[in-house]
Amino acid sequence: MRSSCTILINSAYDGTLVNRMMQKMSKVKNLDTVSARGERKVSEGIATPEGKLLFKDFNFNSKSHLGGVLFAPFTLDTATGTVSIPDLIPREMLNAPPHASHVAFKSAFLKIDFETGAYEITYSPDTVRSLDTTVSTVSLVPSAVPTATGVSCYLLLVDFLQEVNGVPYSLNNGNFNSLTMLEMN
Repeated sequence: MRSSCTILINSAYDGTLVNRMMQKMSKVKNLDTVSARGERKVSEGIATPEGKLLFKDFNFNSKSHLGGVLFAPFTLDTATGTVSIPDLIPREMLNAPPHASHVAFKSAFLKIDFETGAYEITYSPDTVRSLDTTVSTVSLVPSAVPTATGVSCYLLLVDFLQEVNGVPYSLNNGNFNSLTMLEMN
């Protein structure tokens, strides 16, 4: 799963990601009630509701959880992968680091076959907002609905930026940006 989301993970991860993800995968594998012990598979465990639930709200960056960064309500349309954040007031509804001037939102709609490792991922365009009191609705629409078979995964990235000489730069020190698996079905 990590390799399928590399573009987003590079903006928001920490040094514990691999271990935390492997722990989750081990728990998912243990949900395989079809295969013999020692031959259980993640692909069987992830097919269960419990397996999918283990990844709901999974934070790729343990230093920056979505619930501690974004205080605005949002919705996810699982048919299209669209994430909507209505009436966002960035200064009031985001826990931004003091040196950030902007925030970028990006979503991804991933279909992954845990048996074969094949995947297809589509992204929404970046939506950048100034960290001010302007009210706006953020609508993150992936470029397409993946047509591959497998489990559907929906991700949301909150990426804080600092403008220097008119150019926004991502704060890549790993302490502020949040990447979350919103849902898996």
